[in-house]
Amino acid sequence: MGIERPKVDMRKTIQVRLKAAGIHLLASLVMAGITAAWVYGVWYPGPLAAAAGVSGVFVLLLFVDVSLGPLLTGLVYDKRKPELRRDLIVIVFLQLAALGYGVFSVAEGRPAWLAYNVDRFDMVRVVEIDRRQAGRVPDAYQEPPWFGPQWVSARMPDQIKERNDILLESAGGGFDVPHRPYLYRPVDRAWPEIEKRIRPLEALSEHNSSTLVDDVLAKYPEVDGWVPLKARDRSMVVLLDLDARRIADIVDLRPWN
Repeated sequence: MGIERPKVDMRKTIQVRLKAAGIHLLASLVMAGITAAWVYGVWYPGPLAAAAGVSGVFVLLLFVDVSLGPLLTGLVYDKRKPELRRDLIVIVFLQLAALGYGVFSVAEGRPAWLAYNVDRFDMVRVVEIDRRQAGRVPDAYQEPPWFGPQWVSARMPDQIKERNDILLESAGGGFDVPHRPYLYRPVDRAWPEIEKRIRPLEALSEHNSSTLVDDVLAKYPEVDGWVPLKARDRSMVVLLDLDARRIADIVDLRPWN
């Protein structure tokens, strides 16, 4: 006579698994929300997420991470399994590892410096920083900031040979002036150069609709000029208040076609 197996209430089993998956989903959403708030509020503030082209990859990462963990939990959850605790730990570990790798990638691609260079600002990401000649880098620029990008000015070196070396290297796809922290100085020292290169507000309508320009400028009545911000994915506009010698904001307008 065979051993009679206990009957399994499939409906109750599904309800229990859905509840476990729901709890895991809620925890995942909280973690994803905290991560997104940090990424978009600190590392890529304002329109810089679009300028750096991070949103598509980051949102996909969060979607996969948030959905995969609860799904696996729903599939394996069964209180009768002696290895349930181990399975859940493995799932959470894999989920956190995937999130950690994604956050690390986003951190490496975050804007570190917004460097004024000749006639524009360049967005310099962490991964683009020239780490050579660390001994020449001023203390303020030794490490990329962790709490949002900072405004700086990048200047050409005084020596002709060094200038030529930089031009040759950058022409071949290497590091240019804005990517070399040993050439940085406070952005306030660049205002005489900025004032010579500033562009009139009317010029914004050359590459943007007049309605869009008017809507944006209505929020900044104090600004009287702008310079371009060159970025990896989408170049934008830096609005300036010349009277106060102040950088007003970065706005999602096109400085060129």
